[in-house]
Amino acid sequence: MNWRIKLRDRLAILLFFIFCLMLYGEFVYVDVEFTTDGLWRFTSIPWEEELTGYRLLVDEMIWFSSIASLFILPVFLLLGFLSGFHQEWSYKQQVGAKEIFYLGAWSVFFLLLLSFSPYPDLAQLLFFFGIFGIGYWMFAFQPALVGLNKMVDGKRFFWRLPIYFCLLLMMQAILGGVVESIFQVDLYSEREESLDISLPSELEEEEIEEGPIEEDSIEEEVIPESDWSFIWSLAFICIGAPLGEEMLFRGYLQTYFSKWGKGIAILLSALLFSLYHVDVSSFLQIFGIGLLLGILKERHGSLWAPITLHFVNNLFASVVGFI
Repeated sequence: MNWRIKLRDRLAILLFFIFCLMLYGEFVYVDVEFTTDGLWRFTSIPWEEELTGYRLLVDEMIWFSSIASLFILPVFLLLGFLSGFHQEWSYKQQVGAKEIFYLGAWSVFFLLLLSFSPYPDLAQLLFFFGIFGIGYWMFAFQPALVGLNKMVDGKRFFWRLPIYFCLLLMMQAILGGVVESIFQVDLYSEREESLDISLPSELEEEEIEEGPIEEDSIEEEVIPESDWSFIWSLAFICIGAPLGEEMLFRGYLQTYFSKWGKGIAILLSALLFSLYHVDVSSFLQIFGIGLLLGILKERHGSLWAPITLHFVNNLFASVVGFI
């Protein structure tokens, strides 16, 4: 039994670093161009463009790691089954490095599901729910250690929620102005553009206006596909992302970093939160959001505070996208 647990611990560390490489390695695909307005615009390298130098090296490392994880994950899961998922079920007194390694290892499992799924919106929702679920599972006996406890001043928080949200919007506007005026960076974001979702009726009208479409194809393909795409997109942006991201960055990482002080913990978790989005033009704004979310977690002593504000922010962004 002991050798199985020890071997699984080693595999969890390996999968954790594969998870980090998969996430932060995406920066090699970022390109920059100079616009006619005299601003730097960050975009993604076209898929058909051939990679060279360090970009090719990192790309091959990501590819090799992804293939390796297909062989490592089954062993990781099998050893977990044989040991009764000892690490996940065991009683814990703190959030340590081992718990973060295991959460990262399970995240690789959900990332692979996302990569091979024919339904990306649904897969992204399951990815975030998976991170939240595993995060809760490992501290099911002590959920308060990762902030899954009731807010002591819950009523006061909800009374202040509009103020927090207005502060968040003001901070994003100010930091966006700093990025554009001082750093001369165009605020265009491919990430935000990819998250824009439209109501099904709007999608149907656009396709019908572009050209004649047979009624059968509209009834059988366009309407159901757009309806489900809209539902899954809204769910993963407004529900899945706040749950999964807050569990990872505020529940686990910020709690772990707090051994160096709460201020350092908030800064480090906000930094990793911003890097995680791989959005150079919005880096400073996302970093500011991470700071505010981290402060709320410490101020109200519960992960539900940043989850709620994160939900409101994403819901507001989605509503604005409809207009």
